[in-house]
Amino acid sequence: MEFSLRATPVALIFWLFTALWIAEFLVFRSPPKAVAPRRTSSFALLVVAICFSFAMTGTLYHFKLGNLPRRVVGVVRGAGLVVYGLGVLLRLWSARSLATSFSRHLQAREDQKLVSHGPYARLRHPLYVGLLMAATGLNALMANVIGTAAALLVVGGTIRLRTLEEEAMMEDVIGPRYRDWMSTRYRWIPFLF
Repeated sequence: MEFSLRATPVALIFWLFTALWIAEFLVFRSPPKAVAPRRTSSFALLVVAICFSFAMTGTLYHFKLGNLPRRVVGVVRGAGLVVYGLGVLLRLWSARSLATSFSRHLQAREDQKLVSHGPYARLRHPLYVGLLMAATGLNALMANVIGTAAALLVVGGTIRLRTLEEEAMMEDVIGPRYRDWMSTRYRWIPFLF
């Protein structure tokens, strides 16, 4: 079964989620820098990791290295679409919850309000969880087990670096108030971690 985005209901749902994800970049922009962002390469590293994962999975798919058997492709692609869509929706909900605190740059102010509603009521990093879900779901759409697993590891590892860097910065700038806030939330997965 070839990967195709012809005008099918599944393809239309895919394009809807993709349009929503693109809209995130147009609607939720970083505010003018009130404080100088911390110089870091983790954002660029995230972009590279995601692009690398797509290129790798596409290449593996093309050369039929790790493609799943035909009988399970539809189920895996359906699951990939669901994970992709939920990831995009979690990102939109998270960005909306952050409102004016949203930024793509690592920056913090000592008097910064710590958001405690929406997905931030339970999670410290729902934007990154949504990103990992979206990237993994997109890779799963190609039904290539090697590429999807590698994407989960590469993108997940890069997100882990970014979250640790962000938490260290927030602890440095905000201090005990941030540590108290962190202690009441899961880092990535509710009830697990």
